[in-house]
Order: sequence, then structure tokens, then C-alpha cells
Amino acid sequence: GPKLSRAQFCANPEGTTRLPPSRDAAFEIGSISKTMTAFLVADLIDAGRWSLDDPIARHLPEGAVVPRQGDRQILVRDLLTHSAGLPRLPPDFKPRSRANPYADLTENEVLAALGRVQFNEPIGSKSVYSNFGMMIVSIAVARAWRADGADLEQVLTKRLFGPLQMGHAYIASAPAGQRVATGHVMSGATTPAWTMATNLGGVGMVRATLDDLVNYTRAHLGLMDTPLLARLR
Repeated sequence: GPKLSRAQFCANPEGTTRLPPSRDAAFEIGSISKTMTAFLVADLIDAGRWSLDDPIARHLPEGAVVPRQGDRQILVRDLLTHSAGLPRLPPDFKPRSRANPYADLTENEVLAALGRVQFNEPIGSKSVYSNFGMMIVSIAVARAWRADGADLEQVLTKRLFGPLQMGHAYIASAPAGQRVATGHVMSGATTPAWTMATNLGGVGMVRATLDDLVNYTRAHLGLMDTPLLARLR
């Protein structure tokens, strides 16, 4: 098969000699997490539980207020393609800490913010990157598994990380003994990891090692024997 190469680099400020993280250290992979949340949507569609044309309101808690334009509702496909007309972040979002901006954000606050949205464009007409929209998807996906008592992290572990042998990937509950890469700002000073309510974490809170992401990539390229291939593509 194709040759696989791995490389590690460490951006050291001038005059320092910091060693690179160990190969088995987990990194914050940021918005790559969104593709994993989209996989869980594909998984639900494959099981006949969801459709891309479902109004997202169908999959949110009872009483959630979802804005609409006449008969046009926000559909699952609108959120996955960032074309639901939602802003990048929830309206009136004011993080208490710039170093960890999402730490205090709750599912209820995100849903309440959804009810305050005022559209500037027709739903589905324009693609504009929205973390807010993917938070809504994250909540909905987690809720789809609520009868099993599972949170988003447990669902990802069962449906994706386990089958693809991504044994060090997680959102909040690190595997025992897991090493974690330390983050740094441009000055070279260390900075704490971001945290977030687990069921919102599908927006960008997955941690994973280099080997986890190698397996994730191999699976997407059809280089791993896995029944998940159709849903990954």
C-alpha cells in the first residue's frame, strides 16, 4: 500500500530548547472534530433514524425554539453545510475567559441563543462557517442516544474511535495514563487546554494522538478494512 511517513516538529521561540511532545501525546485537534460529528449524523441516517432533510427541531429537546422563515425550517443538511444562516458564534456570547472561552457555555444557553437568531439571508442560500450551527448538531446527535444513557464522548468511542482503533481519542475523559501535549501562545508561554460541556464538544473538542489521526485518515482513504467506509465518505 501507500507509504506512510510521520514527522514531529516543535516551534521553539528563539533561545529555547523545548523537546517535541511524545508521539503518543494527545493534541487538541480543533475543528477536525466536526467531521467526526458529521460521521455520527451519517451513522444515524444509515440506521434510518435521521434524514438530511429532517428539520433540526425534530431532534432537539422539546420546547426548543428554532427560528424559521415561513414554512422553511433549518434542516440537518443546512447545518452540516454551514448554510443555515446562523452566525459564527451564539448571539450575545460573552466568554468569561479568553484563555478558555467555552468553559462555562451550557447546552441550554446554546439552545436559548438559537431562539434569538435573526436571519440576514434566506436559509440555505449562503455558506458561512458557523461553530454555533455545529454546536446545535452536537446537541442533537447526543440527544439521539439519550435513551442509552450515553453522552457524545461515549457515542464517539463506541461508533467511531473503537472501530477505527483510535484508542487515545477522547473529549473530556482521557484514557488512563494518557499523555497530553502542552499548548503554547506565540510568546512561548504555556496556555491551558480549552474545555467545554461534553455534548457540545462535537464542534471542536476532540483530543487525539498522531496515530489516532493516521488511522482516521487511512479509513477515509479506503486503506483500512472497516465497515464504516461508506459513512466516512
